[in-house]
Amino acid sequence: MLAKRLSIFCFLILSFASSGLLASDNKLKIAILATGPEQMRVYSNLFTQFENSTDIQVDVQFFSDINFKKHIRNWVELGTYDVLYWQGGKRLTNLISKQEIVPLSDLIDITHFKQQYLQSTIDAVSSQGQVYALPLGHYIWGFYYNKEVFSEFDLKPPSNWSEFIAINEALKQNGIKPLVQATVDEWPVLAWLDYLALNIGGVPYRNKLLAGEFGASIQDKKLIEAFDYLVSKDLFFANEHAWNWEQPIVSVVRKQAAMTLSGQFIESKAQRIADDKIGFFPFPQFENTPRQTEVAPLEVLVVPVSSSNSENNAKLLEFLIDFTAIDATAYKLGWLSVSNQPSQAVKTSARTRSAQQWLNKTKQQIQYFDRDTSIQTSSSWAQAITQSIKVANVSHIEALSSSDLATSTEEAPDSIDNSKLLSFSTLSGLRGTFFVSKILHHVYKQLGYTFHVNRFDTSDAVINSLRLAADGDLIRAIELPQLEELAIKVPEPVGINKVFLVGKSNTCQLENNQILTGKSLGYKSDAVALQQLASSLSSDNLIERDLDATWQAFEQGNLDYVLMFESDLHTKKDRLFDLCLNKLMDIPVYHYLAKKHAGLVNDVSESLRTFKETDEYKAITNEFGIASLPETLNF
Repeated sequence: MLAKRLSIFCFLILSFASSGLLASDNKLKIAILATGPEQMRVYSNLFTQFENSTDIQVDVQFFSDINFKKHIRNWVELGTYDVLYWQGGKRLTNLISKQEIVPLSDLIDITHFKQQYLQSTIDAVSSQGQVYALPLGHYIWGFYYNKEVFSEFDLKPPSNWSEFIAINEALKQNGIKPLVQATVDEWPVLAWLDYLALNIGGVPYRNKLLAGEFGASIQDKKLIEAFDYLVSKDLFFANEHAWNWEQPIVSVVRKQAAMTLSGQFIESKAQRIADDKIGFFPFPQFENTPRQTEVAPLEVLVVPVSSSNSENNAKLLEFLIDFTAIDATAYKLGWLSVSNQPSQAVKTSARTRSAQQWLNKTKQQIQYFDRDTSIQTSSSWAQAITQSIKVANVSHIEALSSSDLATSTEEAPDSIDNSKLLSFSTLSGLRGTFFVSKILHHVYKQLGYTFHVNRFDTSDAVINSLRLAADGDLIRAIELPQLEELAIKVPEPVGINKVFLVGKSNTCQLENNQILTGKSLGYKSDAVALQQLASSLSSDNLIERDLDATWQAFEQGNLDYVLMFESDLHTKKDRLFDLCLNKLMDIPVYHYLAKKHAGLVNDVSESLRTFKETDEYKAITNEFGIASLPETLNF
């Protein structure tokens, strides 16, 4: 028996190696959003330590905020990078809901992971019992102030809003501008909106603003009154000037202004130019409504489903969890620790310690305004606040209405020629769709086109998108009458995907058309090909769920069998031992173009046929584990 298991084990290892299931080279590609040279240096040192402790070479690329967000949709779709920096809130949940990032349980020991992090942080990166992101750190916003100015006029950090107003008036009377505010790119001013909304009506009122609701409520009027005080009382130094996020702290050091509202990402700059001259205090609360919530944006790493480098991805994540400092990394990047076992050896500034203590006392932590709402809503508010500061009145804020605001949190696609941009629809949660996307990216590029992919939870939603404006169905394994009414099948198949029955050891052989009577069978919900095949097996208990939930139930013993496409089974390659596999069918998968693009069908088919003859096509099929498994396998 042992010899048999070793033989199968060796067979699998050889299969994985020859099909690309094991890393073909020891490289890892990472994309990071960095605020400046200091963060780039910290990340580079961190990844160098990883390289020195492994045989893996890291290729890390750094991007500005604007450029990163401009390209992330394509990176997620095409697997351009193995690991991506990203942000908490709805920006993260968007990727989770579309099943575009890998649950970390597919890569690392989640029990160990949960021992390392604060529970509130774990909750912020989890959905339906699965963890989807590795936290790097979080930070709060507050006021960085010139300690000499405060001392000169016998001022102390305020404990509430009334004291904050009194400080502003005292500074003005002594010829000092109280505030200076970053306005370039507009997003820094949203901190005022976040904290004032929390002070006025807590999380419920802030949620209304996030949803685009703003007009004539009593709370809305209070918000306008608070902004009116800020912008019309001559509080801001050079209010008409366009300050980037790094510049205001310099004005504070020079005593051109006494304070600036900033996130802790400014910490490294403050340490470098005048560490001992700058103090910090959190945003003051209104006296009659003590704030129990703190704005604490969370920074994370995620692994796209489209990455085929799972072994090296896992090593990096394990390194970062075990790296002596989750907290040291956070502090060096200018953030606060998310570790539940903070190192006492990390040297931090008094500002950082004060911020950490304040954050530890709060009962609830939320993400920054622009991470929790639509691009249009955040942009409309940011522009209105920025312009109100510049013109020193609240007219731009008063002019806002709910009709100006929207609620989608999608990142904008790359700026491209819309005449050459196609939009394809597909079902979410199937890794094979990323295989097809990567293939078709090359095919359409040869024809001078690019495309964007929209993922939907149901096949009906995919079909309905074609009735509206979609340019085609990215991938389809089963011909549907309603699809053929709207689109034309490209004759050349993109590839062939196998469907496997997966069960416990020695239970997968269906001899003499044996059916699964008395057994439970799970499969990816709304995958039509799997639905039809599952029905033919006549299981007494068919369970439709998303793929991650289906596999989790199977591993926990709550399902007897699962049906999976080979491209999805590839991601579970480290868990196939003590299981059995039985290939039930080969399914050619096809791409469909909307009938309005009938003239493009033959060109796409010919370009696809030509591309399939290339080594690049073979490399992509290897990446996704296509044709990598034997037809039957039993331990």
